[in-house]
Amino acid sequence: MPNTYLHMKTEHELANLQQLQIGNSCSFHAISTAIKLLLDIQMDPHLLAEEIDYLWWRFKPMRTYPGWAVTPNQQKRIVNYLAESRGFPIRATFEHASIERLWEVLNYAHAVPLVTILWLKNKAPGIYLGSSPINHNNNQQTNAHTMLLAAFDAMHITYGIGETPWGFINSWRNSGEYLFWMRDEDFRRTWDFFLPGVGPMPLVLIERTE
Repeated sequence: MPNTYLHMKTEHELANLQQLQIGNSCSFHAISTAIKLLLDIQMDPHLLAEEIDYLWWRFKPMRTYPGWAVTPNQQKRIVNYLAESRGFPIRATFEHASIERLWEVLNYAHAVPLVTILWLKNKAPGIYLGSSPINHNNNQQTNAHTMLLAAFDAMHITYGIGETPWGFINSWRNSGEYLFWMRDEDFRRTWDFFLPGVGPMPLVLIERTE
C-alpha cells in the first residue's frame, strides 16, 4: 500500500484540525472534523453533543444514553440527521470493512473515514503522538474510542516502538503539528474486536454528495 495522507494534505495540516475533547465526546469531535474537511464548516463538537443529548430525551436516541457512548450506527444517524436538519450535502454509511477497504477510502477525495477501536481491561493499545515514544493511551480499563483515520504511512517510525503506520486525527489535544499513530498489530487487534450490536472492523464513511 502506498503511503497515503487523507485528501493529500500534510501531517501538519491534518493535525491542526484536532480539538481536545471534554467528557465522552470523541465521536462528536470526529464528526465535526469530518464536516470541516468536507464542507469547510466549523461545528462545535460539545454543542453538537448537547443537542444530541437533548434529542435523546425527545425520543430521538442517537447515543446509548446522554453523556454516554456513541456506537458507529449512531454516528451514522447523527451525520444523516445533520444533513437533514442543516441541509448539509453529506451522507454517512456504516459497514464492516477490511484493511484493504481502509486503504481504498483513504484515497477518496470527497470522503472521510471514522474508525472505532475497542479493548479489554489491561489490553489497551499504544497510541503515540508524532514520533514520541510516550504512550498517550493510559486508560487500562475496558474502553472504546473513535478517531478519524487520516493516514497510512509504512515509513512512519515511533522512537523505541518501531513502525507505527496508522495515523489519526485524535481528540486528545488541540491542534498541533503531529497526528496520533498506532502500530499495525495494535490497530488490527483493537479494530477487529467483536462487540454485540457493533461487530468487528466498524467503518463509518462520511461522504460529500455534491
